[in-house]
Amino acid sequence: MRQQCPRHFPMRATKKLMPVRWRHQRGLSLVEILVAVTLSLVLLGGLVQMFAGSKDAYRLQGNMNVLQDNGRFATNMIKYSIRMADHWGNAESIVPATTSAAPVVIGSGNCSSAWSLDINEALHGYEGGATPPAAVDCIAAGDYVTGSDMVVLRYAGSTAVSTDVVDNSDTIYVRGRVGSSGVLFKGSEVASIDSGLQLYEAANPDPVDVSNYPYRVELYFIRPCSVKLGTVCSSSDDSGQPIPTLTRYTLLPSVGGGADQLVQQALVEGVEQLQLQYGIDTDGDGFTNVYETAASLDVNGSYNWDSVVSVRMGLLVRTIEQDGAYTSPASYSLLAANDYTVPAAQRSYHRQLFTQIVQVRNRSRN
Repeated sequence: MRQQCPRHFPMRATKKLMPVRWRHQRGLSLVEILVAVTLSLVLLGGLVQMFAGSKDAYRLQGNMNVLQDNGRFATNMIKYSIRMADHWGNAESIVPATTSAAPVVIGSGNCSSAWSLDINEALHGYEGGATPPAAVDCIAAGDYVTGSDMVVLRYAGSTAVSTDVVDNSDTIYVRGRVGSSGVLFKGSEVASIDSGLQLYEAANPDPVDVSNYPYRVELYFIRPCSVKLGTVCSSSDDSGQPIPTLTRYTLLPSVGGGADQLVQQALVEGVEQLQLQYGIDTDGDGFTNVYETAASLDVNGSYNWDSVVSVRMGLLVRTIEQDGAYTSPASYSLLAANDYTVPAAQRSYHRQLFTQIVQVRNRSRN
């Protein structure tokens, strides 16, 4: 009997069943969307807050770094000038030269040629008050921060200049011989310096022991603005937020030749107050015995400004930008009883007090 082969039927494709949870998913409900959006906003808000905090911290750190740099720079500038006071190059002493034409300085008010060229007083301080001291009326009231002290310093610069350069200008110089005397003169008059001093010889204008140095006179004070739009500081300067600035009233060569001029140079922004006290050598041993203010030194008949052998200074420096989350102390004590009250509208600036005692190194030359 013939065996029949089983019939082969094509296999029917079976449909794969998907899990129930997927099979019935047709989108997100409104509640799920709201929950997801809420969580996303919370996370985004945290990130924004973290970013803003980091940015504020970075800005504050930058402002504090600038404050530190400005404080050190301002201190070092005044310190350098104090140390140079009464320095007359190689000479041990200095006198005005008797020449055919005396040196001339273009200034204003009491800051004239006589004041600028007063080499007998290499250092003189002025006590701060409601207005600039009368002795330096060349500083307008609008260019002066109330209560801040001033100091003027006179000396010879540290870089020697050859006589052929000196002879072609009306700039004021100091010419001196090592261990001997020196003279203050107008550059173009170098050939007519007193022959008795033996400081100039036409055949040998630059001997090894004689040098010429630019003359320096510097009056340090605090100005209520950095960049002036007009002739004096105003509330519209510095984009409407005036920045108190350490400023120097100093001698510069006239543009295009002619007599030297006294001009204001803005030096360091953010310096808000300057207070000075002067160390007096009362017994002639070269060391400080007592510190006096400029006001008391001017009225004390037992010693004068030549007795000053050191200067104690205090500078209050603030940040350039305000910090709305910060309130500074209402007052700062600068050098003993000299207190500075911060105006209420200015207390959102960070501040730091810098103090320094500087020796007047060149008194031994007198």
